[in-house]
Amino acid sequence: MLVWSRDATRRQALEAAVRALGGQALTAIESPDPAQPASLVVVDAGSVPREAIAGWRRPTSLVPWLVVAPRGQAAAEPCGATGCMGGDEDPARPDGVLARLIAAVREVPEIGRYLLRLDDEEVALAFHPRPGANATLVRFLLHDLSMRHPGRRLPNTEVQLALHEALANALEHGNLGITYEEKTAAMETSGGVRALVDQRLCDERLAARMAHVRVIYAADEVAYMVRDEGSGFDARCRTHEPMAAATALHGRGLKLIQHVMDDVRWNPAGTEITMGKRLDGPGVLGEDDDEDDEDDRDLDDDRVPGARGRA
Repeated sequence: MLVWSRDATRRQALEAAVRALGGQALTAIESPDPAQPASLVVVDAGSVPREAIAGWRRPTSLVPWLVVAPRGQAAAEPCGATGCMGGDEDPARPDGVLARLIAAVREVPEIGRYLLRLDDEEVALAFHPRPGANATLVRFLLHDLSMRHPGRRLPNTEVQLALHEALANALEHGNLGITYEEKTAAMETSGGVRALVDQRLCDERLAARMAHVRVIYAADEVAYMVRDEGSGFDARCRTHEPMAAATALHGRGLKLIQHVMDDVRWNPAGTEITMGKRLDGPGVLGEDDDEDDEDDRDLDDDRVPGARGRA
């Protein structure tokens, strides 16, 4: 981990925080050396001018970086930093942004490929969905949940299942446009679904589509939003269908998500699912919603496209 600061006292404090959180601190005073390897860059905005930060770019975009505001100032978001921290915050706080970023790059070294934003209340990621990438994302999100709520008993099994299903849907049915019938037929072939996915990924137009994950943390709830760049589907039609038979090869994903999460909804276009899970009580998704209308929220008859099966 690289600490970039031109103030000796501040630099020593940030280096000490990195070491206290289990990281190894390297130092840059004038400007980081692009050839110097680093898994995370911590920038002291109190001593490094904003124009220097704005003009600095590593040769790769895979390295997360955290900007620490000057003393007396709240966290800002200069130059597209991955994370920001207030100047008077304790950088060594075990559940703070620096601790979570250090833990993230240690637990999932490749997370810099996907991570756009990480702060006390929100995480944002964007990626090209691939079969291996989904497992990486779920591992990171579960680890960050435990860092954000240390010492609490968390619904890891339910969150893991819901995220796996939502990310698989974003890849297969969303971005790659694989229908229920096409997936069923593929599962009866020797190559299986993986061969069908690989075939669709050969289409540059489909392979270029991104998936977007946003996490909102509250004291007693966490919400996950997964959005794809496909053509959408009729969420109301699919979610009111009965559970697929036990003998079916697939088709239970959406029902499983609804079963394990406390609040599930889709946007009108059917391209984004929001999944809320209470930790102790009501939270970010709004406790005043009518439970009887839960499956129909945010769905507008005039804006829902034709149905397309999801599993």
